[in-house]
Amino acid sequence: MPAPALVLTAGVDVQDDRIECDVWGWAGGFTSWLIDHIVIPGSPRERGPWEELAKLLARDWPRSSGGAMRIAKVCVDTGGRDTASVYGHLRHLRDPRIAPTKGVDGWNRAQPVQGPTLVDALVNGQKLRRGLKLWTVSVSTWKADLYRRLWLGRGEAEDFPTGWVHLPRGIEIEWVKQLVAEQLRTTKDKRGFSRQEWAKLRERNEALDCAVLARAALWLLGADRYGDRYWQRLQTEIADAPVMAPFAGAAPAAHLEQASEASSPPTTRPNDQSMRPRSWLGERGGWLR
Repeated sequence: MPAPALVLTAGVDVQDDRIECDVWGWAGGFTSWLIDHIVIPGSPRERGPWEELAKLLARDWPRSSGGAMRIAKVCVDTGGRDTASVYGHLRHLRDPRIAPTKGVDGWNRAQPVQGPTLVDALVNGQKLRRGLKLWTVSVSTWKADLYRRLWLGRGEAEDFPTGWVHLPRGIEIEWVKQLVAEQLRTTKDKRGFSRQEWAKLRERNEALDCAVLARAALWLLGADRYGDRYWQRLQTEIADAPVMAPFAGAAPAAHLEQASEASSPPTTRPNDQSMRPRSWLGERGGWLR
């Protein structure tokens, strides 16, 4: 992991014959680094691929500046042909870092991740008590957020701008094509009203889906809610951690929650401006065309 990255999240896309997982590192201003791209072969109906995912979540990721950390949160897309089986395997893993999700079209900038709601989970054909907590992700909103950051320009500055998306030199071209596999288009409904919707430019878009889920995982950790306080807390935790000690990065949200209860809440959230339509889609020089 590069030194500036303060927390790890992951997005998991479930296919008929494999599970794909992209691990992203994050810093303040939502600057991001693709840390790894992992493909776990095997049918998601079987337990084997999920056991491999559990091993991945138990892995320590070394930092270039010393120490190590683990994935703090992972969002798993449960949509597909065998949703009930995915529910059961996720329930069996019992990892609190895993957030089962369901993607929905449309725009919800104020609350781009909603839930959780309880759904039935089956293991060996038996319904489990208390079910599974499922989160709903507004994928259109997070795709716009990603494309905004992909469109950032460096200009004449030597440093990368805040929000830059860093990719490793060895990344495959196919993965990059998947990351930008969709385009935001303006269409008209039956009543003649214009609306914006995402359309595929190619069939495979797993990298885009995983990137959206990894960003939603960061939202669940509280990065959007707490703003600068979240990143400052992470920086302090890493600085105080012993060398090579795994640091999950999930603790700051709980810490800040307690702090906010003890003091009067601010009149506005630190990052409310980033959730408004004009900050994401406005003044971008026609990058959506």
